[in-house]
Amino acid sequence: MQINNIVGLDIGAKNIRFVNLALRGREVELLKFEIIELPATTNQYEIIDLLKLMFRNHQLKTGTPICLSVSAEESFFKIISVKLRGTKKFKDIVKDELRKNVVFSLEDCLWDYSILRNKPKEMVNDVLLVASRKETVLDKIKLIEQANGSVYLINLDILATYNCLKFNTALASGKLYALLDIFSQKTQVFIFDDKGSFWMKTIPFGGNKFTEAVAKNMSLSVKEAQEYIKSMLLQDNSALKNDDMAGPIMKEIAAEVDKTFNYYYFQRTESAAKETRASKIDEIFLSGGGSLYLGLDKFLMDTLKIPTRYLYPLNKISIKSKAILSKKNILNTQSPELATAVGLALCGFNISEIKINLAKSTKISVFKKMKVIHIYNFLIALCVILLVFLLTQKVAFDRESKAINSKLKEMTFISKEQIPQINDLTEKYKIIDSRIGIFRNTVNNRNIISRILYKISEVISDDVWVTNFMFSLDYQSNAGELTITGNSKDYAGINKLISGLKDTGYFKSIKPVSSKVKIDDVTKQEMVNFIIRLDIGK
Repeated sequence: MQINNIVGLDIGAKNIRFVNLALRGREVELLKFEIIELPATTNQYEIIDLLKLMFRNHQLKTGTPICLSVSAEESFFKIISVKLRGTKKFKDIVKDELRKNVVFSLEDCLWDYSILRNKPKEMVNDVLLVASRKETVLDKIKLIEQANGSVYLINLDILATYNCLKFNTALASGKLYALLDIFSQKTQVFIFDDKGSFWMKTIPFGGNKFTEAVAKNMSLSVKEAQEYIKSMLLQDNSALKNDDMAGPIMKEIAAEVDKTFNYYYFQRTESAAKETRASKIDEIFLSGGGSLYLGLDKFLMDTLKIPTRYLYPLNKISIKSKAILSKKNILNTQSPELATAVGLALCGFNISEIKINLAKSTKISVFKKMKVIHIYNFLIALCVILLVFLLTQKVAFDRESKAINSKLKEMTFISKEQIPQINDLTEKYKIIDSRIGIFRNTVNNRNIISRILYKISEVISDDVWVTNFMFSLDYQSNAGELTITGNSKDYAGINKLISGLKDTGYFKSIKPVSSKVKIDDVTKQEMVNFIIRLDIGK
C-alpha cells in the first residue's frame, strides 16, 4: 500500500528536526517543519514530553508513519558481492555473509540489506549490508511509542542524508563526491561515486567549535552566540567579517577534512600526488546544523581547492503552505540542517536509491496478531495429526527394529576383537604424521620467509622504517599472511613501498590496514605509523 503522508524525525544531541511530507502523484510537498532546540541537560522523559507537544501542535494524526535514524558511527555497514549458490534463498546467502562480516553477535542486532547493482550474467549482486544493535533500535522505537507516535522506518543517518542529496541534486557520472554532515560534536565524511561505492569516516570535530569561538570573542553566552550565528545567515555576506572569531576553527576543520581525504587516498594504495583527476574528490557538499556558519563553504573551497556547496534538501520539493512561504528566507538558510529528516521521509515513500529499514524485523508477525482462541484450536488439531502419525510410525519401527538388533549383535562381536588393534595403529600413525608435519612446516616456512624478507629489503627506501613483521603460513599451499608495521616520513614513502611489494610477485593482494600521523619523540618531526597486510601466494 502506497503511503501518501509521512514524517521524518531526526533526533540529535542538541536539536530535534521535524519534517512532514506528502506525496501527491509524482510531486513531493512540504506540509510542515520545525527545529526544536533541546535544553543543555535533557533526559529521556523530557524528550518524550517535547515530542508529544510537537505532535499535538502539528495535529499529527494517530498512526501517521514516522521515519527515524540511528547513528552510522555506532552501526555497521559494508558493500559486498553476493553470488547466487544453488537453490539457497538470496536472503539466507546475505545473512551468511553478514555473519562473517558483522562486528557484533547477529542475535544482538537488527539488520537489513539493499541491492545496489545487479549483474545477471555473472549471477552476482553488489549488496549494502547494514546492522545496528537491537537495543539501540528498540530504544528509538520505545521513545516514539511513549510519545504516542508510530514508527514505520529506521535508517542510518548518513544514508538518509545521502538519499536526500541524490533526490535533490543532479550529479555528473564518473566523478567522486564527498558529503560532510556536520553535527554539534562530530562530522561524518561520506565519500561516494556514481557506481555505488561508499566510504565513511567520523571526525571528532563539530559545529560547537564555532559557537564557542563566537561566545569567547564577543563575551556572549552559548545561547546568545547561537542566536548571533543564525542572524548572520540572514545578512549580506559581504558585510560580515568573521575571520577574527572563527578563522582558526575553519583552518582546523579544513585540516581535518584534508587529512581524511588523504587517508581515503592512502587506503586505495595510491599516492595522493599521483592521483588522476578522475580519482580525486571532485566536489564537496555540506549539511547538518554544524555547517551553518557564514563563509564555511567558501573557506573550504579556497583552502582545499575543491568546489564546495551546501546541500539544499528542498530543491525538488514543492511548498504551497502560506505559513511556510512566509518563513522561506529562514527556511532557505537553515534547510541544510533538515537534510537527514527529509531523507528519512523520502525513504518512507520508497523514493531512495538505498532501501534500508531496520524496523522491519520488529514488526508484529501475523501469528502474534491471531486471537488466542484461534491459536488454541490450531494447536489441538496439530496435536491430533501428530499423534496419528506417531502411532502409524511405531508399528513400522517395531518391525524393523527386530531385524536391526540381530545385525547389531553380530557387528558388536566383531568390533570388540578388532578395535584394540585399530586404536593402536591409529595412535602410532598420528605420532609419525605429526613429526613429519612439523619438520616439513619448519623447512618450507623458513625457505619462504627468507626469500620474502630478502625481496622486501630490496624495495624499502631510506624514508621508511619497518619495525615488525608477523608471518602466518600454510606449508601445504605455501600461502598465508604477512603483516608489516613501521614508520614513514610521509604517505608517499608508504605508497612507494606498496608499489615495490607489488612488483615482487610474492603477494596476491596488498591491503593498507591503518595509518596515523604522530610526532617522533627524538627528531620532533611528523611521521606516519602504518600497518600493511599482505596475502602471500602465487
